[in-house]
Amino acid sequence: MNAPHLDLVTLQKEVFHHVSNNFQIIQSMIRLVSRDPSVIDVASELEQRIQLLSIAHTAQNCFDSAAIHSIETALPNLILGVQRGGFLLGRQIVQDVSCSPLSVQRTYAVLHVLVEVLRVLNRSTARNIVIALSDDELVVSSDAEPIPLNESTIALTAAFARELGTAPTWSDTGLTLKLR
Repeated sequence: MNAPHLDLVTLQKEVFHHVSNNFQIIQSMIRLVSRDPSVIDVASELEQRIQLLSIAHTAQNCFDSAAIHSIETALPNLILGVQRGGFLLGRQIVQDVSCSPLSVQRTYAVLHVLVEVLRVLNRSTARNIVIALSDDELVVSSDAEPIPLNESTIALTAAFARELGTAPTWSDTGLTLKLR
């Protein structure tokens, strides 16, 4: 007996669905662990990071058609998802995308760098945030007081920036990433 034939669109939808479910399962497990008062701060930060990764995953993937969004579509989806997720509420976010189309991998890396920067800006005094993406660089700037960075923020941003073949440069109010 032959196995049922799955077309590529159906397979992509299934993968998207399973990844989304995995994010939800991980968040539920973190909530269970966070009942222990000794790990509540770490668990809360981890849950927030997982939620933002899930938002980035959803921003890049279109469930209905199983398509992968371009950066021009994914970036507004990301901002909308971040705000719907309760981050950066009441803050003005301006997007300026003037770059050539990015590969799926580069779009993924850019979105994940942005998720980390936006997570940091969510904890800052920033009221206005500008995201500018050109062929040469990604610049996220804000009107924040000096933004607080921790080791995980620096390490995660650097890891995703390596996918782009570069290293992030943090300033007091944002981040610059030269694109090669």
